[in-house]
Amino acid sequence: MDEDEYSQEGCVRLRNPHIPEMEQDVLYHVSLSSGTQDLQEMFSDV
Repeated sequence: MDEDEYSQEGCVRLRNPHIPEMEQDVLYHVSLSSGTQDLQEMFSDV
């Protein structure tokens, strides 16, 4: 990945402008959703 893909804090920069507007985050490949699970409690930095 290029350096411009990360913020100074080391977080990945989102290129899709629609992601912050989404009501829930769904991780289909692991069958998790922020609408049914507390992803922040489960994974901390999400």
